[in-house]
Amino acid sequence: MARKVIILYELISREYNVCQKIKREIENMGGEAYVFSITFEWYDAVALSNKIKIDFIMMPWMYTDHNYELVQPFIEHNPDVKLGNFHHEEISSPAYENVLLPKSENAKNSMLHFVWTKTFAESLIACEVREENIFIIGNPRCDEGRSINKTRLELAEEYNLDFNKKWILYAETRDDSNKLIALNKRDLLGLGITESIYDRAVHFDLESLEKTIEQLHKLPDCFFDKYEIIYRPHPGHNANCDIDKRVHVITDYSIYEWLNVAEAYVTWQSTSIFESDLMGVVSFLHEPVKREDEFRVRGLEEYPRIHDIYELMNIDIDSARIKQRKRKVYKKYLGECDGNSVKNVAETIMRLINNPPINYKANYMGIRKYRVWKERIFEIVTRVFVKMNVLQSLHYPNTAYLRIRDIPYKKGNIQ
Repeated sequence: MARKVIILYELISREYNVCQKIKREIENMGGEAYVFSITFEWYDAVALSNKIKIDFIMMPWMYTDHNYELVQPFIEHNPDVKLGNFHHEEISSPAYENVLLPKSENAKNSMLHFVWTKTFAESLIACEVREENIFIIGNPRCDEGRSINKTRLELAEEYNLDFNKKWILYAETRDDSNKLIALNKRDLLGLGITESIYDRAVHFDLESLEKTIEQLHKLPDCFFDKYEIIYRPHPGHNANCDIDKRVHVITDYSIYEWLNVAEAYVTWQSTSIFESDLMGVVSFLHEPVKREDEFRVRGLEEYPRIHDIYELMNIDIDSARIKQRKRKVYKKYLGECDGNSVKNVAETIMRLINNPPINYKANYMGIRKYRVWKERIFEIVTRVFVKMNVLQSLHYPNTAYLRIRDIPYKKGNIQ
């Protein structure tokens, strides 16, 4: 009988493609795999697990018992199911480091942890995750850089970009939406961040975002004679409406499609700087305002720093690329990027179904019916409002509106 796996993802632009590739690998090995959005299709996955035996559930994250409640319906109908944690976020600033680590005993040792590097594995062990429950498989998202679908010419034609100019990819992480700031604050305070730390981090983000927008407006036309700026909002976020009209705000496609065609990459805080480095794109840290070191993502300080975007006019991109290639900073933070991580994940899942660590068993806590129905009603309302095309005008449900780009059944979100 074929082994059956459910893979749950959160962000389409960050995770969907790699989850589909893992699904295909599992199927090539004789298994069956199903991919669902944890935010918008969770109950569909639960319904499937009620109909057929599921052997493995891969979660995009797992931090607390509140998160762990989401796997309870799967365990109820499949008591021998194995639970995996994909750990899609493994790099942060010192101020936020503990956010990435599991907090409850269930999140620690009722899960099988798939990690990129030995460094993060050691962090998990330090917070009392059993070593036998940790598997270093590399970063499967890095495999995406080896399978590009769009050419530079196709992207130039689709988005009215000048093929002959140098393309700068600006990877954004900040968002000045009050609703999103409040939502993130609620989530992060629940993961142990203090209010004062969160407020200081937001202060640096908003101050720097305002300065970035100001710098973009001040760029002379001669800058755009030489460069195209492709401004990519953080997955699930919207771009500030005041972005200069000469800048191309583009959310479509995997970031790897854009890294494949960009000459330079710039960010304030994104960990995609390591993937940019991996793909040979000259990478810069943009710090338009001064911030405390504890609020800067680890590793960003190892890249050339600019304070004003205009400084790129005076940088020899080709010389900078040669210097960067010699250093290979990305290896410290992404682990091995040999193109085999997707296969590693699939093989590890299939092996763990048959041979889990000794004494491993997913803990069943019981199901809170209120939580199940709350999630179910949210999904139903979201589907109806998307179908009626009123979600954007009503801004309800609020979570669905804020994460509208990650709704898999909204036309155009999955390409």
